[in-house]
Amino acid sequence: GPVRDVPVEQEVKEKTLKERQKEERKIKRREEKRRADTIKFRKQASKPETTVSTLVELARNPDPEIRRLVALNSRTPEKTIATLEQDENTQVRKAVAKRRKADKKITKEADKIRKANKRAEDKLKADKKTAKTKLKKDVVKRMNVAASLKATPEKLTELSKDESEKVRAKVAQNDNTPE
Repeated sequence: GPVRDVPVEQEVKEKTLKERQKEERKIKRREEKRRADTIKFRKQASKPETTVSTLVELARNPDPEIRRLVALNSRTPEKTIATLEQDENTQVRKAVAKRRKADKKITKEADKIRKANKRAEDKLKADKKTAKTKLKKDVVKRMNVAASLKATPEKLTELSKDESEKVRAKVAQNDNTPE
């Protein structure tokens, strides 16, 4: 048969060495991709603009840090938060508790703001009502002056330009109104 330069044993060793190196490179690439994905997923879990569907998906990630960040994200739906509340990882459960506390605080603040807005709205309504009543009284006063025979010609001239049609009508009926 043919003459071999390299013994068969050495050839097998070289082949297995090359295969091992190839496998190691493959593993290394997979690890690098996993690390890159982890970084990407952590960023996504932290961003407030991340979609709800992405957050729901990230909540099932094996990395507890990603799940913790999902729990803290304000866009994560309640159903997902409830699931994370049962998570095996303490840090994830703590994050849910922190989120719940923050939600309560936000709700309290929102209630305070709503109550303050309601008070302001009520006061505004009352002020408008008061202003309307005062305006009505003022119109009635000006109508009385316009109808009065004691009103001076100057005053009647001034009231003839009044915004209220009723006041102008009274001025027109007054015998003392200058031509």
